[in-house]
Amino acid sequence: MGLIVFLPFLVGALAVLQGNLNRLVAAKHGLAWAMALNTVVFTLACGVLIAAVRLVPSAFPAGFAWRPEGYRFAVWHLLPGLCGFALVAGIPFAIAHLGAVRVFVGVVVAQVVASVVWEAFIDGQRPTPTRLLGVGLALGGVLLASRRG
Repeated sequence: MGLIVFLPFLVGALAVLQGNLNRLVAAKHGLAWAMALNTVVFTLACGVLIAAVRLVPSAFPAGFAWRPEGYRFAVWHLLPGLCGFALVAGIPFAIAHLGAVRVFVGVVVAQVVASVVWEAFIDGQRPTPTRLLGVGLALGGVLLASRRG
């Protein structure tokens, strides 16, 4: 397993950093501008990644492999991009009104609940009592983190 166990922590920290930096840019130039700038940087970074994966495929994990052959478009393939759009728009907006702690504790709880629901209904994994207890504790954490004082 190795260092991959730290990836969720890195991604979580980057989400807080991105959300707060977008909030700062949005406060000065507007959220639409911040999102447009994000889109440009994201598109350029994806282009570099695609080029690197095609030029040196052995340098990347198998999941990054370029496999467009046989691809058949389905409308649901647009949903991840729309989710990303909603995250980039919603997080800095929410931080500006609620604060980073409230937003990200809520995000974590929503992710835990959505993960349990996904695993139950999509992956067919019944939630264990331990996981359900964890969801309850996470919800309690939201209530505690949301209190002032």
